[in-house]
Amino acid sequence: MFSSDGRGWGYDQDEEVIGAMGCHLTWMDLHGIDRRTLTREKELLEGKEVDFQTRPSLWLSVTNLLGFVYYSLGMIQEAEEKFEEVLTKDANNMNAVGNLMVIYRRQSRMTQYRASLKILRELLAKRDALHLARSYADRAFALRNFQEHRRCFTYLSHISKAVQCAEGAVTTPERAEWMYDYGLALHRRYMQMLDSGVVQEEREAEQGMREVVECFHRVTGIEGVSLDLQGLSWVYIGTLLSACPGKTLADALEDDTCTFTATDCFAKALDLQPDNAEVLGNIGAQFMELKMYDRAKELLDRSLLKKESWLAFRGRALVSMKMYEDQDLQTQLSKDKLDGLLQGALSDLSRAVELKETHADFSDLGYVYFLLKQPYKALRYFSNAIKSDQDDNFDPSLTHERWAKCLTSLGEEEGAAMQSRQKEKSRGRMREQATALEEAWRHRHGVNCQGFECDLARFDYCAEDRPGYANVLGDDSPTPDVVRYVSRNQGAFKYDFFISFSHIDHKWTVALVKRLEKEFNVRGNIRYRDYQLGAAIAENIAESVTNSYRTLIIMTPDSLRDQWCRYEVQRAHMTNLQRPCVVPIMLRPCLVPRELEHLTFIRCQKGQFKAEDWYRLGQSLCQFSQDVQPHWPERRGDDTDTR
Repeated sequence: MFSSDGRGWGYDQDEEVIGAMGCHLTWMDLHGIDRRTLTREKELLEGKEVDFQTRPSLWLSVTNLLGFVYYSLGMIQEAEEKFEEVLTKDANNMNAVGNLMVIYRRQSRMTQYRASLKILRELLAKRDALHLARSYADRAFALRNFQEHRRCFTYLSHISKAVQCAEGAVTTPERAEWMYDYGLALHRRYMQMLDSGVVQEEREAEQGMREVVECFHRVTGIEGVSLDLQGLSWVYIGTLLSACPGKTLADALEDDTCTFTATDCFAKALDLQPDNAEVLGNIGAQFMELKMYDRAKELLDRSLLKKESWLAFRGRALVSMKMYEDQDLQTQLSKDKLDGLLQGALSDLSRAVELKETHADFSDLGYVYFLLKQPYKALRYFSNAIKSDQDDNFDPSLTHERWAKCLTSLGEEEGAAMQSRQKEKSRGRMREQATALEEAWRHRHGVNCQGFECDLARFDYCAEDRPGYANVLGDDSPTPDVVRYVSRNQGAFKYDFFISFSHIDHKWTVALVKRLEKEFNVRGNIRYRDYQLGAAIAENIAESVTNSYRTLIIMTPDSLRDQWCRYEVQRAHMTNLQRPCVVPIMLRPCLVPRELEHLTFIRCQKGQFKAEDWYRLGQSLCQFSQDVQPHWPERRGDDTDTR
């Protein structure tokens, strides 16, 4: 066990300082990205035209991420130069300092490593709002960059934290950057829920829309905000109005813009930024949805003249496909013109795939080849589509529907039936994902992963048995040398323990609870399984802490950002003042909540417990009557904790 120094690391474990905030080279979210993706991102990041004077936060994020990409591709010197370039603009940039620390340590450049370590400790101790916000925004940008077209929102909590850090403490225009990025995340999440149909109640639909509109509207009112952020904010407000027929801005705004329609919002954006490629591309895509094909194509052409982008190539391809399938136009256009639309879509989609390999682009390419009577080429692209996890803003079940049609045209009835079944399975998965997202939004729970189960592979956990360790993620066999203890005594408390954890750690926590209950014959209280149905979350937490002998606090960087975890810590702390009940467990390196700084905690190693810590944990959970004593294994002489 470890006594806390309030930061969650020991000074003899210097590298774990980085664990308090992390950096690109230590964030598990960025591990395992394949070389092909990294090479493509390298080209895209190098091509970004960002000015530090107008968009400082974006420039820092792009430069730091480019350093990470260089490092991951083996370009170590170039990576180091990028991180140093960041420090020329922002000498206190936590992520750049942390990244350089990792490089120095791995190269045994200990003098530079120690100097960077000192700087990072000082920065963490100061907790300056500007640099904390930049650090959170930096991580959000990195995650979103690789998750942009996936149904994943792990970055949302980080950009939310940046906004919170800046609130009332940061007066620079960077606040507008962070607020805009937060608005983008809220917009994307709401559109996913809207498209899936899970937001059905009128009140909830209005609440979700109001949340997004208010966020973007705040961006436009921040002093010093750039014209491009103002323009793009109006684009996304207009996009939301287009997606919600019958809704008006009067539900969210009270100024003279409350009567704006979607087209008014787009006009406002074009007035502010008539030559911005991103503004032109986004509005062009929206005019396509309104069947204003000529205007849409004009704006997308202008966008591509300014700068080639995946957004504009895909948008122009979709205009061609929509025109081809428009029943009114089919009777007006000649066969040659209709074929020309398909060829145009084929060309634009091919360019889009060169920039980003998304499920949607592969599926649309397959469909265009099907329409061009080239079914075997179509099948190859449908197959590529389902291999891609970049499926945001697209219904993957449509790929299986198209695939089935293509197979039917070839007389492959059995294969067509298989794809029809896959279509239904895909729709079921989408409904499950959307429901989880909606639940997280409605209850504000699971904020760090937005309701989705986290893949344990993203963390450095060990599922193999190791001598001297209790393997939480292992099979059901008991830990070596652990004996069966006395049956659980029906003591004063209904539960032997309650466990507080971030939703992102749900899988690991469930495994821990099952092992504790089986091995020590104790009874746990865990969220979802043991909460009273229909009761408020806060009420469930309060009851759980009160009715449990112990409260286990699973500490990770994610739990520090989870509002319900914070509430659980506060409730447990209040109870701990009356009776000793709190047992902190550090699953991953992080800051220790101030309420727990005075307590001794257990440190996990790769998701496992040292055997002696495991015994003590089990012993601390058991309620015993005075006439029944447990039979614990004898302690070895070298087990003594001298800390």
